[in-house]
Amino acid sequence: MKKNSILKLVIIILILLFFILLLFLLTLLLYASSDNHEMKQGTITINNDINSRNTNLDNLNIVNNKNISSKNTTNENMTNYTSNRNMSNENIIDENASREKKSREKSVENIKYPIESEYITSIDTLLVNLKSKGMKFSSIEDELGEGIELENGYYSYLDGTVKIKKSRNNIVLNIIFSKDYKEQIFSSFENTDTLEDIYFFNSDNCYGSVEEGFLGYRTDKLYYFIYEDEISVYGYSYIKNTDFELALAKYIEDNNLEKFVNKTIHEFTEYENYDCDFSDEHAYINFSSYGLEFKINDNNSKGIILYNNYCFSSKTKQYVIDGLITFNNSENSIEKAEKERRMGKLEIRD
Repeated sequence: MKKNSILKLVIIILILLFFILLLFLLTLLLYASSDNHEMKQGTITINNDINSRNTNLDNLNIVNNKNISSKNTTNENMTNYTSNRNMSNENIIDENASREKKSREKSVENIKYPIESEYITSIDTLLVNLKSKGMKFSSIEDELGEGIELENGYYSYLDGTVKIKKSRNNIVLNIIFSKDYKEQIFSSFENTDTLEDIYFFNSDNCYGSVEEGFLGYRTDKLYYFIYEDEISVYGYSYIKNTDFELALAKYIEDNNLEKFVNKTIHEFTEYENYDCDFSDEHAYINFSSYGLEFKINDNNSKGIILYNNYCFSSKTKQYVIDGLITFNNSENSIEKAEKERRMGKLEIRD
């Protein structure tokens, strides 16, 4: 009886241990299942986090790529715009240069050299001598007697009825006769005739008009500018300037301004308004008798100006076309000198 009770007790204890073990196993399973769920949730959260960050990075990359693309596009557009603008400016410059060259070509093909008068003939002793002796002052010096030097660079003779401007080597650049001059100057009219009367018989003037208050004529060796109160006369040269053009070619080649100027004034001795500073690379000289003027600054050959009374060669025409020197086709250097003289005279008079 006692053995049976002990056996039953053992069995009960075993059963209880079994249930306890089963309960423990169930508890372990539930705990493991809970941990797996949390791990999955954590993994999902981490994955979502990573995905979110990746998405943000992708979006950021897209934005950056868009910005880079936009900047590249903008830079390309700016580069293209700048390039097109430069090309446009270059085209404009080329077009302007081509237009200017054509204009220069046209100007040297149509030089406005003044017509020669068929009617005007001087018979005055002074002018006859000057024409025959190359405008040398010595040819009329005995006729004039002692002169008085004036402030404007002229000399006055014969009680102020004759005024003369001379070059450094005593060549007469300009001679002016007042209306009180006693000897008759022209064959076809009197010194005291009105401009209307002079023009009526001598209508082939190349400058001025009755309305402008003067008449300008060119003859074979002289220019005449006739006013109501005076007659102004200039000698001129219209022959090939071979030596000058050789010096000009050399100057364009080597830019030796001093050598060029010295050769020019040796060739053209009838000049005025000399102002040269070779260290400063400028030269201002007026050779109005030859249709030439120097207004050279910074040793630039474009300051060499030829007027329409210069005797052109094919070489000097080409220099003009190439833009190496300047051509003023609208003006005659002698007419220009006379206008400046007359304006200065009127200013002094006022």
